[in-house]
Amino acid sequence: MKKLFLIVVAAAFAVMSCNRVGPEYPGDNQPVVSFNETGLYLGIVAFNQQIYTCPIRRLDYGTINIFDTFIDTLSATNGTLLYHSVDKALEMIQCAKYPSNLFSASVVTFTDGLDQGSSMIIEDYPGDFWYLEDLHKRLSNTDIAGVGLSAYSIGLMGEDVTNASLFSNNLKKLAVPSANAYEVSSMEAVDHQFQVMAQQMSQKIYNYNLSITIPGPANGTKVRFTLDDVDSATDSQIYIEGKFNLSSRSLTGVTYHGVSSSSGSTVAGVQDGIFVRFEFDGITPEAAAGIRVRNLQQWNYVSSSGKWQKNSELNAENDARLSRQKKSAVVLLNLDCSTSLADEFSTLKYHAQSFVEKLCEAAFDETEVTSITIDKTEMILYEGMEGVLAARVWPETAEDKTILWSSEDESVATVSSNGRVKAVAPGKTRIIATSRDRGLTASCEVTVESLMVDLGLSVKWAKFNLGASSPDDYGDYFAWGETEPHYEPGYAHSDYPVWKEGMEDGYAFTTYKWYDYNNEVFLRYNHDSSYGPIDNKASFWDYNYQDDAARANWGGTWRMPTKGQWSELMDENNCTWTWTTLNGVCGYQVTSVKPGFKGNSIFLPAAGYRANEAVQNDGVEGHYWSGELYLKEPYRAYFSKFFEDDYSSNWIVSRSTGRSVRPVAGPKVKVSCVNLSIAELSLQEGDSYILYPYIEPSTADGTTCIWSSSNESIATVNQRGVVAANGPGNTVISVTTLDGGYMAYCRVSVEANRGVDLGLSVNWASCNLGASSPEQCGDYYAWGEVSPKSGYYWSNYLWCNGGRQSLTKYNFSSSYGWVDYKDVLDLDDDAAWANLGEPWRMPTYSEISELMNNCTYEYTSLGGVAGGRFTSAVPGYTDQSIFIPLCGLMYNRLEYSDYGLYWSSSLSGSSPDEAVMFVVDSDGYYWTQNFDRFLGMPIRPVYDKNGRNAAPPSTPSSNKGHESDIEPMEICPGR
Repeated sequence: MKKLFLIVVAAAFAVMSCNRVGPEYPGDNQPVVSFNETGLYLGIVAFNQQIYTCPIRRLDYGTINIFDTFIDTLSATNGTLLYHSVDKALEMIQCAKYPSNLFSASVVTFTDGLDQGSSMIIEDYPGDFWYLEDLHKRLSNTDIAGVGLSAYSIGLMGEDVTNASLFSNNLKKLAVPSANAYEVSSMEAVDHQFQVMAQQMSQKIYNYNLSITIPGPANGTKVRFTLDDVDSATDSQIYIEGKFNLSSRSLTGVTYHGVSSSSGSTVAGVQDGIFVRFEFDGITPEAAAGIRVRNLQQWNYVSSSGKWQKNSELNAENDARLSRQKKSAVVLLNLDCSTSLADEFSTLKYHAQSFVEKLCEAAFDETEVTSITIDKTEMILYEGMEGVLAARVWPETAEDKTILWSSEDESVATVSSNGRVKAVAPGKTRIIATSRDRGLTASCEVTVESLMVDLGLSVKWAKFNLGASSPDDYGDYFAWGETEPHYEPGYAHSDYPVWKEGMEDGYAFTTYKWYDYNNEVFLRYNHDSSYGPIDNKASFWDYNYQDDAARANWGGTWRMPTKGQWSELMDENNCTWTWTTLNGVCGYQVTSVKPGFKGNSIFLPAAGYRANEAVQNDGVEGHYWSGELYLKEPYRAYFSKFFEDDYSSNWIVSRSTGRSVRPVAGPKVKVSCVNLSIAELSLQEGDSYILYPYIEPSTADGTTCIWSSSNESIATVNQRGVVAANGPGNTVISVTTLDGGYMAYCRVSVEANRGVDLGLSVNWASCNLGASSPEQCGDYYAWGEVSPKSGYYWSNYLWCNGGRQSLTKYNFSSSYGWVDYKDVLDLDDDAAWANLGEPWRMPTYSEISELMNNCTYEYTSLGGVAGGRFTSAVPGYTDQSIFIPLCGLMYNRLEYSDYGLYWSSSLSGSSPDEAVMFVVDSDGYYWTQNFDRFLGMPIRPVYDKNGRNAAPPSTPSSNKGHESDIEPMEICPGR
């Protein structure tokens, strides 16, 4: 535990009532000042015809300039209130409460003359003699916090002194003991005496203790601890020696050589197992300066040989420790400032400052905090944002560098234990850094300004972009769902940035947080199993904004705007958009036209975007993320885009690209209800239809919905609202908002699939046999077989015995095998009839010809798949069409993939080993042709309107839903 040491040099101060012993003065009853910190305390009294005081305070490198400045400002005038100044010094030193470890209290007086006028001010004494005697008595009998006062005097007799004997007597009376009186003959001697006194006083500040741990020796063993670097015990000049007493575990008859200690001749040991520890207290600084713990050696005296034997097992680094404890002292310096010093007065002031500096050096503790600094004295933050302050304590060797942080007004800004300042609300406060050691402080004035602009909309908009510091600053670029840029700080707008580790590809799927590039799957925000694991999350709201860059960086209620909130901002009934420049930066000034908010505006800089590495289109376009996923293609998300002539919130782009973020804030915009685009829907089996939820308000934050079907055998619905008709019957599709649990319904009726009615003799299926959408190829079949195979050869063809000339069915020539004269497939051998049931079947040659003759053909693509579209030319059916994908044929592998080759149910009329197919190609041509029956080809079924199970005739199917007169079960007010 540290002890305190205090030195006082005459000073005046005021706090509490002080009851002094001695004559009463005008303005007496000085208040008491309390000091709690360990240290050296200094005060100064200066005198001539007046008394000048510098109050007592702790002396360190943070306060020494106060004393230096006080001494600098002293000037010499006539008069020498010598006695009164000493009286004042006593008053000052007594009117204070010092630390409990006060060890020394001193008054140091310098004078060059005799007292003049003290008895005129203090009328309690009949003359100067009595005043001086009383001062001497009080100096001798005064103790400060139980510590006896020491008084020193230095006299340099001036030429105007007429009574040398009185001068000498003054010095002796003002010194306690009288040996502390020094009469000198030059200013150099004054300086020397100041330095000697400072050295003596500084030695009293520190107390040294030496701890040594050794294995317990035998009883009566003489032990010597040598503390200098010697090869034998007898060569040592610094050692401690004593005899070990086993019963008391102590050293007796202890003697000290080259070192002194207050522990005396008997030092009790503290046992720890087989070891015993000895503490030698109160070692003087002179002795401590010569001690090197690493040189410690233990020697045991062997009486039989008369020699000292070294204990080689002693480890000085671990078994010995020299510790220093600091105490407190107070020094009061009393300076004569009369004109008799003439030109030497400036020299006196210099020597007095040297005395103070010497004391300060002695008081300095390299393990103690002397000052604290903070890196900013002013800071401006915007509401909801954070900043960091850094504070340091000095010196660097300080033992306790702990800094405590506080805010004067936490309603304006708070501060964490590591100096992170969080802006709470507009206003001003001071953030204070306090050293735990000594409680020194430094502060920074923090001004919090509002970052929000109220445009009268559902949310408040930030004044500038995320990562920016002003409205015209582009700020940072973020991938959708990431909270940090990919580049190092300072490279936001560089075409050659320094990328963070692992981000060397810039903004790409190889670096995207929510994409597993090796397995090619998305890890979050996905509704489609073909893209990876499904979590059915579509916005940052769904994960409580943990992936929202605005919330992660600014906290509070800040978040990325939804698509609906961007649309609200772009609504001309709410805001005007004006292309302009701000400080040379192009962008849009968006100004509210809402009543009560007119004129409020924000500036959106055209910051461009980052795709892969470089910044693109900055200064020309603005690309700003919304917080919503594009459900149809979950690798993309919505963003708002603008350039000089246009702006829109309906853009979609890859989630991995880097785009700007303009945060919004305010209470969550809650869902109030949901409605569907239609209330009733009629579909044919195999059809699909997209239902759209209309959430109110359109600016709601949580727009994610959960879809379900009451009977999935009739119709299913995915999380994009796509309804798939599976079989005849009725079901109810429901949508439920995650926010609030609001529901809406659509009644779905599914009829048996009759195909697409082109106004021909049969209806054509909208997709191939085995496919679920028009662009899919479906399965491949040999002619007359009802199941697909892995390979297609004559050797595995059903209707032959291994080759084309061994046909077993559908043959009109004996050269090719058994003859049955069948030229159209039996329904049992019709793949469409076998898999879909009557009235579905494969088309005949004549029905294919009818399609070709009554439709227009266009080579096109659907869903990225090349094919041909046949559109009816029959009046009343011209809005009906079918898409035929180019799927080639299967042999031992896929062949002719640039063609669409489709079986008919008709046998070739020229060669029974072939059947009729129809062909479409990429050049816009289509025709019929004969081909080997064993080959695998797709089949486009037809619906026989006259079949046994055919449905009654109906109007052409539009594959669209129909508005209903029946209201949905849940509908938003006003819709």
